Amino acid sequence: MNHIDHDDHKLKELLKRNYARVEIPNGAASWQQVQHRLKKIGRHNLFIRRIKLTAAIIACSLVISFLMNDNFPTSYANIASLLKKVQGNIIEIFYETPPAPDSTHAKTTAPPEEKLPTSNRPGSSFAPEKTSLEEAKNKLAFPLLTPSYVPETFRLDAVFVTKEPDGTYRDAYLEYLDERGELLKISQRKIEGKTGAIKTDIHSDSGEFIDVFVGEHPAVLFVDRKGSITSLEWLTKDRIKIYISGPIAKEDMLKIGASLQ
Repeated sequence: MNHIDHDDHKLKELLKRNYARVEIPNGAASWQQVQHRLKKIGRHNLFIRRIKLTAAIIACSLVISFLMNDNFPTSYANIASLLKKVQGNIIEIFYETPPAPDSTHAKTTAPPEEKLPTSNRPGSSFAPEKTSLEEAKNKLAFPLLTPSYVPETFRLDAVFVTKEPDGTYRDAYLEYLDERGELLKISQRKIEGKTGAIKTDIHSDSGEFIDVFVGEHPAVLFVDRKGSITSLEWLTKDRIKIYISGPIAKEDMLKIGASLQ
């Protein structure tokens, strides 16, 4: 019994000594450190949220400004190769920048935009003349461009040129036919003088149009809704409007355009 009491006394003494060695931290100081860290983390998270919110606001502002801007063609020009303007269901594609309105004569009625003649095919009011390729090159007021590549099923069938009122020839039209009678057309027109703007109108529901380049020239590649007709058009640096159309694949259309020389 005495032995047990002695052991119990030794255990109590051991516990007292160990308890005396235990370092109890300053509770107030520790809590202040925790609060400082929590505030620091909170400020960092708040900064990140503010950055994200600011970026979102800027992005939304740009989109709204783009959609609501009255000067739509200028806005679109920053992200596309050609100027575009939507008028109802019609998409206007400009090959030359439209002239800026003169604010000093804002009350004066602007002169009507020059209408380009539709003399790129037989039956127009300009009475196209059927001729040979060599005669066309001699008559035209610009170097006629001919393709070094056309799909092997097509052959040159007819060449037309149109005489203008001033006696010059600024319009040419080449027809290529295949064995089934499918028609591949290449028209070229030299643009002379000042115009309000050189543009093409495409109905928004008529098919798909794609911004492409023919060499260094921005161009429009168009595929109708059925995928049966493809066209390609652009304006050269010499202001020759070129238009190609036919029942061929997009890849072949681009090859024809690139081969014109």
